[in-house]
Amino acid sequence: MATSTQPSESLYRGDRTGEAVYTTLLWLGGPPPTWPLHMARLRQDAAQIGLPPLQLDGLAHNVALACQGKPMRVRIDLVADGGDPLQERPWQTALRVGTQSFDIQQQLLKPVRLLPVAVGLCQTAPTAGAKLAAMPDRLLARARAQALGYDDAALLCADGHVAECAFASLLFGLKDGSFGMASPGCGQVRSTTIAAIRATRPLREVSLVVADMDSVRWALQVNAVIGARAVAAIADKEFAAPPRDLAVEIQRLTRFCGEVP
Repeated sequence: MATSTQPSESLYRGDRTGEAVYTTLLWLGGPPPTWPLHMARLRQDAAQIGLPPLQLDGLAHNVALACQGKPMRVRIDLVADGGDPLQERPWQTALRVGTQSFDIQQQLLKPVRLLPVAVGLCQTAPTAGAKLAAMPDRLLARARAQALGYDDAALLCADGHVAECAFASLLFGLKDGSFGMASPGCGQVRSTTIAAIRATRPLREVSLVVADMDSVRWALQVNAVIGARAVAAIADKEFAAPPRDLAVEIQRLTRFCGEVP
């Protein structure tokens, strides 16, 4: 098991070939309630791209040691190691843990404006749903959005439906009172935060195009680091403010509230 809290000068095979998956979360004194979901997704994503199984039991203890009792943003990577990528599967899977200080008081919570960007997400792609360590199309989409004065990109799948943000999922409040999530048919990253929300309340799978979002009252950008952030608009479609109690509920799902497993 290769574990480090700082970037290593030596690269694993997967750092060169893209054979790597990762997850990010906040460590505020201990693992968030979604910790089991993060571990399950890492295992599923690693298997999907052909990485050898790696024992993750006890990882929470290692992360706690790396954080040294301080609030941290944590990134956990599973990376292919060894073997000729042109001829053989990886010999083993390396584990890398990185930490970055996090000031919860300075977290940006202002509503975001999203620019729709077509990136061709597709459920039939071999890596659909996996959180890959190398996703340059998402970085480029965000950069394009920010260059035009937006905060982030709303990624569109191959069918033109709104799927997710560059590095966050989208939760929709529909005018009929129900909650919606983008249909998994878009091929978006499997979200631990959406999975946690879905365990507490029903979520409808919806297919939304930017030109017809009249059924949406409000929208939230959600992930394991920001928790929840209001979406003010997608393109020129303005949204109402989401319920405050919902944002608080989602924050609780992504914050430590128990014993280290």
